[in-house]
Amino acid sequence: MNYQLLSLLAFSVFFVSLSVGGQTLVPNPSFEEYEDCPFSTGALENSSESWESWSFSPDLFHECSNDLDGLAGVPDNAWGWQEPITGDAYAGVFTYTYNGLNIREYMAAPLNEALEVGQEYYLMFYTSMYDGGEKAINWCATNHIGLRFFLNPEYDHQINAFSPDNFAHLDYSEVLTDTLTWTKVEGYFTADEAYNWVAIGNFFTDENTELLPLNSNGTCSGIYYIENICVGLSPSD
Repeated sequence: MNYQLLSLLAFSVFFVSLSVGGQTLVPNPSFEEYEDCPFSTGALENSSESWESWSFSPDLFHECSNDLDGLAGVPDNAWGWQEPITGDAYAGVFTYTYNGLNIREYMAAPLNEALEVGQEYYLMFYTSMYDGGEKAINWCATNHIGLRFFLNPEYDHQINAFSPDNFAHLDYSEVLTDTLTWTKVEGYFTADEAYNWVAIGNFFTDENTELLPLNSNGTCSGIYYIENICVGLSPSD
């Protein structure tokens, strides 16, 4: 084996190690991978790879559904119209609803590897408010769409649903009304535990959630699309 080939192999190993080390710790971060194409809303847990529900029924929207009935399609779906940032898919969650106390939708996934205690991480996801769709009669904006880590959680939307308790590791505290573009929510976090799960939703109670009804009834159903979730060592991840 000559020195030129040895140098090429060494460079290849170095490049691969950088690529693997620079990836987000979030599995299926833009919801492209699915087990079954979603037929309707509320199908994230049964359709999406890696993601599950911790309360009620988060949504998976995917272009594969366009040939079905459009309720879970991209860019047109039951909650309105939005283009994805990456690929053909995104998710959706209720951040508030008027017809029950502290009703939320939470989606969660196991991290590819646990956080290292004392290590600083860059956190990021994109979100966009729905523009009405079938919920136009209750169209409403809220604040507190956020991200939170968990260690060995045992939540399940059917038996042990998670309830809001006014804490998130990354939180958008302002009322978000943008339906046209995606809003980046980002920040840094130094791990204080070896968290191994990540969840998305509104982790604040009704009492601590600000509402902006955008309909004549004054009722509120807050729904937000979610895209491109990242937990990494730097923004380049």
